[in-house]
Amino acid sequence: MNKTVRIIVTILGGWFGLHKFIDKKIGMGILYLFTFGLFGIGWIYDIFKAFSSSPSSFQLKQYIAPSVPGILHINDNSYNLAYNYNQVNLYTKEPFYFDIPFGSSLGIQPEPTNKYDSRAIFFTWKNTNIGYIHKGQLQDMIHDYLSPNRYVIATYESIDCGNVMITLSFYKKK
Repeated sequence: MNKTVRIIVTILGGWFGLHKFIDKKIGMGILYLFTFGLFGIGWIYDIFKAFSSSPSSFQLKQYIAPSVPGILHINDNSYNLAYNYNQVNLYTKEPFYFDIPFGSSLGIQPEPTNKYDSRAIFFTWKNTNIGYIHKGQLQDMIHDYLSPNRYVIATYESIDCGNVMITLSFYKKK
């Protein structure tokens, strides 16, 4: 959601927690709903926060994808770009808010001991788990490419209402 829309939603629907529900903060949304935006104080505070928030905390109106090389050189090997997916949404348990520079490379980590999904794959930045790829959404393809003669690169794009968005690039040996 861009900044202008965020401001409008907060002004018009903030008294009953609409902006909290959009951010997937259901508990706060219900609290705002039954207390009329924390007796108006929370609502007014959130309006000021929406106006003063930097544009980087909202998705840009014009989408800009991270640049992805067509050929990847690792050691003495060359890999050609086979597939590229932008705006891949990661699953996070709670809305995710902290600064990761645009275009940063992310770690990719299979998690075979995950009790919910033995094929789970999570992404890291500076050794911090930032989210999981959704089951059935590119998950099998990532597993296929985590093998010899293939390579996967994950690149950070943005955070949209607490959801982490990444680019996934799949390479095959030349």
